[in-house]
Amino acid sequence: MSILNKSEMDARGNPKGQLYAAFAKARGEFPEIPRNRIATIRMKAGGQYSYKYADLADVLNATTPALSAYGLAVMQYPDGRDIVTVLAHESGAEK
Repeated sequence: MSILNKSEMDARGNPKGQLYAAFAKARGEFPEIPRNRIATIRMKAGGQYSYKYADLADVLNATTPALSAYGLAVMQYPDGRDIVTVLAHESGAEK
């Protein structure tokens, strides 16, 4: 196995670069996602505040067509008490 320098890697195709380029293209096609949910937070010291958000299902439904068109997929899996989100490209690159 040989070690490639940066110019050789770019010439042969950099999977991370392909992932970033595909994501940039897909993101340019994302529609505006309405924030149609409201969360209200009650503070310990009294009072409350609210904010609007888009739930994960709405975000995935809105973005999956553009992501798929550019060979991207979003995957999630539990890792202890955390949920790990991975953006993967058909080249094998992931972030």
